Amino acid sequence: MDPELKAYFDERFTRIDDRFEETSRQFAGVRKELSELREETSGQIAGVRKELSELREDTAAQFSSLREELAELREGTAAQLSELREENRHTGVLLEAMRSDLRLVAEGGMGVTERMEANQQENRVSLQEVKDALAPFYVNLDGRMKVLDQQLQSFTVRMQAMDGRMKVLESRADRQTRDVLEAIREKFGKPHA
Repeated sequence: MDPELKAYFDERFTRIDDRFEETSRQFAGVRKELSELREETSGQIAGVRKELSELREDTAAQFSSLREELAELREGTAAQLSELREENRHTGVLLEAMRSDLRLVAEGGMGVTERMEANQQENRVSLQEVKDALAPFYVNLDGRMKVLDQQLQSFTVRMQAMDGRMKVLESRADRQTRDVLEAIREKFGKPHA
């Protein structure tokens, strides 16, 4: 083989090897970034889970307190109704007073319902705030993945172009080598192999 051609191929293959090594380093860097991003996201998700757990515990405690209040309210209402029945037999005037007391109890029940609805609304708002806080991290992650996909596609296109060039060079080298050997054989009269 021609020494210049051999030197050219050696230099060319060395460049290709260097490019492969550079690409491997870039992939390692990307993998490291992805790993760090996963760790960061996992930490943030763990924090959100902890906050949600605390929120659940607070909500459960509030519901428990409300249930106790409702139980006490029921017991109080039952006692008042019992008294109303007894007093109803005695006098019709006290019946009107008891109706007023029942209205107060109903308003208390409505107040409890309103508090429960307010707590539910606060919980919805808090959950939406958590979702809104997490959204930028996922959007940013998606953007990074798109950039990496584009870089990978660009790299693939370049590799395909290099493969095509290598095939052309190999074909040209085969033709040139064969033609030179044919010319030598014809000049010196050596038989074909």
